Order: sequence, then structure tokens, then C-alpha cells
Amino acid sequence: MPLSFAQQGFWLLEQFEPERPIYANPEIVRFRGALSIPAFARTLDAIVGRHESLRTTFRAIEGEPRQIIEAARPVDIPVIDLEALPPAQREGPMLRVTILWMAADEHIVHFTMHHIVCDLWSIGVLMSEVSAGYRAALAGEALALPDLPVQYADYAAWERVRWNERALDETIARRLAQIGDVTSELNLPTDRPRALTPRFVAAREQIALRDELLARVRMAGRRDGVTLFMSMLAALQTLLHLYTGQRSILVAVPVANRDEHATQGLIGYFVNHVVIVTRFDGEPTCRELLARVRTATLDALDHQDLPFEEFVRRVRPERQGSHTPLHRVVFNVVNVPDTRLELPGLRAEVVTPAARERGLFDLNWAFADNGERVTGLLEYDRELFDSSTADRMASDYMRLLEAFADTPDRPLGTLNLMTFTQESLALAFNEPI
Repeated sequence: MPLSFAQQGFWLLEQFEPERPIYANPEIVRFRGALSIPAFARTLDAIVGRHESLRTTFRAIEGEPRQIIEAARPVDIPVIDLEALPPAQREGPMLRVTILWMAADEHIVHFTMHHIVCDLWSIGVLMSEVSAGYRAALAGEALALPDLPVQYADYAAWERVRWNERALDETIARRLAQIGDVTSELNLPTDRPRALTPRFVAAREQIALRDELLARVRMAGRRDGVTLFMSMLAALQTLLHLYTGQRSILVAVPVANRDEHATQGLIGYFVNHVVIVTRFDGEPTCRELLARVRTATLDALDHQDLPFEEFVRRVRPERQGSHTPLHRVVFNVVNVPDTRLELPGLRAEVVTPAARERGLFDLNWAFADNGERVTGLLEYDRELFDSSTADRMASDYMRLLEAFADTPDRPLGTLNLMTFTQESLALAFNEPI
């Protein structure tokens, strides 16, 4: 079976770094209570039998990557008994599952799925089905869920028909007419030059969006007819404009790409990326730039199913290893999926890995909106940026959000980041500027 366009993109990128697990997608959950390992194993067997994507392998046949769907078989779940170790030595760093036995009433379950068969939505599907399956297994019942109308391989085959060469050429031509040249690189100032062979080592900076600021941003958005996403993207693109002095700012944005109802219960990689390009020509005010971002966002979403990998291949920006200029900076505001595991007799706690070598981009601005609060983090390439630089970026971003919320008619040319710092200090010490 052919790969989907997104899968083919992962396949090609992995050829640059075949020995580095940068696309492994871990989910670690600590269970407190008496976990039934046999019931848990039966649950996973049922889920793997249900989703072909979790028993798919990939290989090159006559030079072309193909996905091979294997027959269902029991999932191999190593159980590593750490109960005898002192607590300080117990913590450690295609679905693979490992159970760490900490004590009779404490286990850590480590799920790992490669991104080629999994996205964030898929984790929510997996956790929901594990919860349902474990309850059924404890009761001695089979997992009873609605039949899946399609499998991921069906989607991949449909996508190849939908996006034939003619459709790709015509749609990409229309898109390029909207956004212009996308081959120019974003010249962000870095603390160190870019390595020819990047190591993909990421670090994270938490971004605390205060509730009162969020309320002001939402209110300003309603006033100006833009969404929270558009307001936050406008602040980021303005930050990049002020840092680089460039007049055209391109940011990549992931989209779920699951508009078809039949895809919503599948485990698989459906995520696509769109490029949103905003121009800073003239002397726009904050409000005027918001209007530009709104138009650019809607134009991009009108083409959200255009396979990003094919767009990149045809535009042909200069690559450095697995990086392209279209993926330097990624931004997203997502509604938080429910990935909780609710198993009878157990209390589940998601464990965040201490270190994750998953720096796929120079800067990844990721925000989660649960309807009341917005939390965020800036994931940055440690080979390029110091932690102090990331901290300054996050602080400058917050100041720009405040400017868009509170001073919509302020010209962008007056949004000098040094002036922001001076204003903040003056306010702190109650001094005139």
C-alpha cells in the first residue's frame, strides 16, 4: 500500500537521521493502585487488532516506500520489576509498551508510538480505548466499540487519488499567487551558528499567560473580529518582524486534518501543516495588522488539506539536513484533547519526561486552550539559542500581546522592544519615562 503524503515526509526525513529516535512519541503514565497486567495486556491486544496503523511496518520496495499491514498478534509488553531498587534509582527515562513495576500498588506504563502512525489526536483515541478496554477486561468482557468504517491505509489511498499531479500543480500555483516567494529564510539572530548536521536537542521555556491578560486579548479579538489564535499569531509574527527586520514573516501551523467524520476515531498521522505569511509593508497599526493576519489565516485554512510535503517538494526551498526554511518557526493554539486514563481502582498521573530530544524546529510556540485558561511553552533548539534568549523572547511576546490588546491603534513602528523594557521598569518603580 502507498504511504500518505505525511507518512512519506516522515520516511524521507528519517533517511537523514536513521539512528536518532526524534520522531518517537512517548506518553508516560504513573498508576497508583493494583494494576491488573493481564487485563491491561488484553486491552492493548484488542486495540492493536482494531487499528491497522499500529501493526503497520514500512519498507522500500523497488525504491519506493510502502506500508505493510501485519496480522494481529499479542503485544509484547516487557514488565520490569524495580520494586527492589531504592527510589532514587527507579526513575528512567508501531506501539511499544513497557510496564515498570515500582511496587504492588504503583506502576509506570510507558507508551511509545512513532509519529508516522500517531498524532496528538491519536493519543486521545488510544487513551479512551485503553480506558474502555481495561474496564471490559476486568469484567471478563470483550472490548465493545463501534466498528471503524475505514482504516488509515484507506485514507492514504484516497489521498493519493484526491491529490493527483494536476490537482497539486493547480492548487500550489494558486497558493503561491496568494503568498508570493516562500524560499527566503527567516534570519533570526541566534546565539550560535547553525550546525550542518543538527542534533535536534530541544529545551523548553514555560509561557505563563495571565488570566487577566487572556481576558483582555479575547475581548480585543471580539472587538476586531478575530479569533484568539489570530491575535496570538499576530503578536508572534510581529515579534519575528521586530527581531529580523524582515517585511514578510512566514510561520508554519499544524492543523488536525480530520474533517471527515470517518477519520476521527482512527489512530494515525493526519496532521498537515499550512504556511501563514503576513506582510509588514507600510506602517500598519496593531489593528490593521490583525486584519492582515485574519486574511492570511483564512487563506491558509482554505488550503489546509494541501499536502505540506508536496508543497515543500515543489517550492524547493534550500534544505539543511532535515530542516527547510518553511519549518523554522511553528505556532499553534490547540483545544486540549482529553488524554486522561480512567481505569477502575487506579489513580493515573501523566509523567513528563525529564529530557526530550525532539527539537524538530528552531522555535515551536505551542499553546493549549481549555476554554478557561491558556498555557504555553516555547520549545527551542539548544544548539541555536541560550535559555536567557528564550526567556527574553517569551517576555517580549507577552509585551506584544498586551500592546495588541490595549493599544490597537498604535503603529507597529513604535513597538520598539527596548522601549517596552524601559516602560516595564518605569511602571515597576513608578517613574516617568
